[in-house]
Amino acid sequence: MRMSSAASRSEFVEHVATAVGMALACSGYAMLGESQRLLSGGWLLGAVLAAGLSCIVLSFSVGELAAMFPSAPGIRTYLRHAFGDTASLALTLLLFSLVGLFASVEVHYFLAAAREVLPELSEFWTGVAVIVMVCAVNLVGLEAPRRMQVAITALLVLSLVGFSWAALAQSDSASLGRNAPPVPPSLATFVIVSGGCVFLFTGFEWVTSMGRSPESYRARIPVAMPVSLCVLLVVIGSLAWASDGLRSEARYALMPHLALGARVGGPLGVQCMVMASLASMITTFNAGLMGASRLLYAVSRERRFFEWGARVSARRGTPYGAVFSLSGLALMAHALTHALHAHGTVELVCAAIYCLVYSAFLVATVRLRQLRPGSPRVFRSPIPAWVQLLVAALFALMSCAVLATDIRLVSASVSVFMAAVVGSALLARYFVQRAPSPRAALRPQSS
Repeated sequence: MRMSSAASRSEFVEHVATAVGMALACSGYAMLGESQRLLSGGWLLGAVLAAGLSCIVLSFSVGELAAMFPSAPGIRTYLRHAFGDTASLALTLLLFSLVGLFASVEVHYFLAAAREVLPELSEFWTGVAVIVMVCAVNLVGLEAPRRMQVAITALLVLSLVGFSWAALAQSDSASLGRNAPPVPPSLATFVIVSGGCVFLFTGFEWVTSMGRSPESYRARIPVAMPVSLCVLLVVIGSLAWASDGLRSEARYALMPHLALGARVGGPLGVQCMVMASLASMITTFNAGLMGASRLLYAVSRERRFFEWGARVSARRGTPYGAVFSLSGLALMAHALTHALHAHGTVELVCAAIYCLVYSAFLVATVRLRQLRPGSPRVFRSPIPAWVQLLVAALFALMSCAVLATDIRLVSASVSVFMAAVVGSALLARYFVQRAPSPRAALRPQSS
């Protein structure tokens, strides 16, 4: 039975809010600040635009795949059909690791902002409190985290765009690029920064796990992804443009949105941007946990994860086994990253992993067109296959380049990245050998 028009619009808004909220991470502000250290002016905007357009090309491909395999474990399903059981499971487990890694990095950069207001705030216990809070909300059911996601994301977008445009209105129109280098940057620098800027858009594809029915995957989710990326281009572009001339304020070197808050509203403006940091942290982890828990539940039902991941609350229908598993992973990653002071390394590794997985999505789309030319595609990417492969190669290049964003962290970043890739591959091989015949993937239940 088809949903009503109002319900359909409501679901579409939820999908856009989930995609935008996952991408607007608190650590993204730090990545933007790091990018401003290497590029400025029109070159920085060019890198942001290149990253955003690459992700839009990707979103059409993911939309085509989601329409072909309309199910909650879609990411896992179409990678399996394209690359086989073991390779697809390794990539899926790599995505799960991002939920935990993201939580630790998000808490760190939120605290970097929050200490402008509450200098005595404990990083470790604040992280624990946030992870437990988001876990509790997701255990209540799906409606509570969905509504929270829409409300907080809307306020976050409006505040970031509003402060950016207010700062631009106060500035000389010629201020953009006043810190630009006298000569164009090298191609290597531009590629490195573009790869880092991909991190500013990552996570939008988690919305493919949030469909309420097969109908969601035929139109709403494939369209919601490029729409959310256009929203992100406006938000991130405005933030990059408005904060470009404020890099000299060393106090806010890795928090350009705080510099904007100070410029527009003084201490009150800084407090508003600290609240924006809190909103970014909550929406990122909430969206990631919502999507990843449904995906982990489905993978567990396929016997490609431990059995506890498939446990469901009989009363609320929530996959509490998956929620607890991912929240526990986030707590462990938070504790380890905090103890080792490895937040910068983890941030670069997350960006590199995303670029690698995104490259795989694009190749999967082209490969499935060859393997299954007759399969119905109610949504088809308008991007030519050769362009998709070109962008896939670009993402693969960015995956390597982004690890060199901070020369001081190259060795550590490469080591952690390789450990994550090899560890996911070994775990995937173990689960496949343990249960050679997986169960069929589940379709999402209608709400």
